[in-house]
Amino acid sequence: MRKYIYMLAALLAMASCSKSGLDIKSGNVIGEINVTATSGSLSVSVETVGRWIVYEADNADWVSFDVQGGVGKGAFTVSYQANLSNVVSLKSSRKARIVVTSEDYAKSDTLNIVQQGFDNSHKPSDVNLSKEIVLEYEQSPVKTLEIVYCSADGVTDMEQFETWAAGFDVVACGNGFVGQEQQNGYAKHVIDDINLVSADLSDATDEKMFIDMVDATYNAYNSPSKWIIGGQFYHYSMMQTSYPSTPSEFPLFVEDSLYDADRYAWNNNLYDCVWMAKRDFVRTWTSPEDLSYMADYVYVSKDVLAAIYSVEVLDKVYGMTHNPIKITLKY
Repeated sequence: MRKYIYMLAALLAMASCSKSGLDIKSGNVIGEINVTATSGSLSVSVETVGRWIVYEADNADWVSFDVQGGVGKGAFTVSYQANLSNVVSLKSSRKARIVVTSEDYAKSDTLNIVQQGFDNSHKPSDVNLSKEIVLEYEQSPVKTLEIVYCSADGVTDMEQFETWAAGFDVVACGNGFVGQEQQNGYAKHVIDDINLVSADLSDATDEKMFIDMVDATYNAYNSPSKWIIGGQFYHYSMMQTSYPSTPSEFPLFVEDSLYDADRYAWNNNLYDCVWMAKRDFVRTWTSPEDLSYMADYVYVSKDVLAAIYSVEVLDKVYGMTHNPIKITLKY
């Protein structure tokens, strides 16, 4: 629970004479709430006298209210939709201005809701505390989950490697998970309603092995659960065709058969996390034959997108030949 105390007592006539340049219609920013990209709601209580109304100043279509106002001490719930944005461009944070107007005081003040994205461009506003009207809000606790997909190839000290892995919530390694029994082909681990799949297809001779593995673990249209599928998948990513730094051997057209696996994932609502990590060509592994297009891939289902807080390609440690990929979820 957080509490902001603010004043609506200034008269509109006095405010209109101000030379501060403030937006009188929406008043001062009296608080700022930062929420994750997943959908949710906030319970807000207002303690004042007389009639008050609440609305969003910029007609943001991703927020809604259960009531439009009240009289005296009251409350409202503001609900916000998931911030998926356009998958082709990285998510940007966004802001809604929740305005509470008091008829008795003839003045308004604003409570901002800032919803995160990969590009967190909105900066916190100054909070103007005063003493007459109390506004309280509650929001559900947010879970943070750090997931690392990596390879033990090249690691010479497994004890150090396991100590390093213990610093994350879950580490998928090849065809298993650190600290759990290894499996052949692929392994599955469930946290909350998130299905984690780890596979080692480094010896795959064609794209069909990847497609078969996806079919065996993930159902795009008949599953209420969230999915993250990754491991050692060596193929071209069609999402990296337009970067200036993309190697020249990349086919120019996404219809090319060399993109079959990546296009299959895309058509099944699975999105390439390595591409999300950086708006540039990223390779996590270079083969002895210097085939620099080869990389480890991690895919997330569409319903995981809003929970992604960050995607990072980590430095190699303890002799690794592959760069680990870390996905941080907040939900």
